[in-house]
Amino acid sequence: MQWETRFELGVEEIDRQHQELFARVGRLEASLREGDHQQVVEMLDFLGDYVVEHFGCEERKMKETGYPFFAIHKGVHDRFVELFLQIKAEYQQTGETAWLAIKVHKVMVAWLHTHILGMDQQFGRYLSAPAATHRPVVRA
Repeated sequence: MQWETRFELGVEEIDRQHQELFARVGRLEASLREGDHQQVVEMLDFLGDYVVEHFGCEERKMKETGYPFFAIHKGVHDRFVELFLQIKAEYQQTGETAWLAIKVHKVMVAWLHTHILGMDQQFGRYLSAPAATHRPVVRA
């Protein structure tokens, strides 16, 4: 996984987190290819925590700015976490397999590319719009 400028949202914190995700998923893929069990376990553990942290950061920004597509975006995040947990459980049961490596690539790499270039870019455009166009945050 290579980071490219086309993935940038223009939000430093989120862009930095996306770069970290790219680097770690790349390490996970390499570790699976090399059969480095220790590194695979470390990357899966790290990514499990980091994805939740990253999604939480994005979702907080969405709530703070009254992002109108928050619920849809959060639902997509939640589904990715489910898929990730399935991959992690599969690894714990079967270890490194060619099928698992393909699944990591398809689910994680392809999903991240598609999600960042689609939904996250939409959110980035929303954030870069004048603040007056944002809906106010309603707090209960």
